[in-house]
Order: sequence, then C-alpha cells, then structure tokens
Amino acid sequence: AIFFIYAGIGIFIIGLVTGLLLNYLLFALVFIGGFLAVYGNSLIEVGRQKGYSWDKGLEGEKLVSDYLNTLPKNYFVFNDVTLPGKRGNIDHVVIGPTGIYIIETKNYSGRYRIKGDQWFYYKNGQYMEIKKNPGTQIRRNTLNLIDFLNERDISTKKTWITSLVAFICPDFKIL
Repeated sequence: AIFFIYAGIGIFIIGLVTGLLLNYLLFALVFIGGFLAVYGNSLIEVGRQKGYSWDKGLEGEKLVSDYLNTLPKNYFVFNDVTLPGKRGNIDHVVIGPTGIYIIETKNYSGRYRIKGDQWFYYKNGQYMEIKKNPGTQIRRNTLNLIDFLNERDISTKKTWITSLVAFICPDFKIL
C-alpha cells in the first residue's frame, strides 16, 4: 500500500513537470498519480482498522489461552487450530477426562440480542442482524472437528463435546 503512495506521488510530480513543459497529454499522469496516492492511503487506513480488530481478537485469545493453561495436567490445550481443507481456525480445543471443548473467543463490546440462531447488534437505536455470527462459527468449527476426527477413525460417539463462545470484554452485554 505504501508503494502506491510513493508511486502515485512520483508519477504525479513527473506528470506535472512534463505536462507543463512538454505535452498536455502527459498531464494525464498528474491525475493517475493523484489517484494512486489516494488509493494507497485508503489501503493503509483500511489495514489499520482491520489490524485493530485483529489485535483486539488476539488479545482476547491470549487471555483465554493463559486461563486454559491453568487446567490440571490431564487436560490438553490446543490453541489456534487449523484443520486441513477447512477455512478459518478454531481458537481453542481442550481435551480432557470430561470431554472435548471447542472454544471461540470474542472480544466484542456493545449490546447484543440472541434469538435462536439469529444474532443482533444494537446500533443507531436499533438491533441489526449479524449474518456471520459466533454461534454459527462455533457450530461449523465443532462439526469440522468431529468430521476431522471421524475421518481418522477416532470415534466421537461416546465423547462429551461442548462448544462455547467466550466473551471476555466487560463492556459486552447480551439480551
């Protein structure tokens, strides 16, 4: 993204100088350079916004991971699990004498309403539906893990499997 900014500024200056001195057709380079510089800056801004979200999520996952690592020695904790051929990751898988636990960590803040499989976020005085919600995500991750284990002849029929979403932000409210 920073490349676009520098390239845009360079083309802008070259276009301005050559356009004024040599040919008005080269003056078009001024507009192309300006566009590239603005476009590069917008990419950086979007990256910063998404980066904040990633940082916030990683902070939450680290907090839950640290807590899970205090479990007794007969519990095994796996963090940031990626299953072959599946998109996304599972934040935490805990295997112990009481079963398997699949945990999705969210560092959300604000007000939410959950109604069956539907999740709503309170914004601008009203609840708006969230299409890709943590409930759907944790169910998909759980089914993917069960399929992964069963494909490797590891039966899950007599194993207690619990899926949960860990909300760690104190500013998170659910109705």
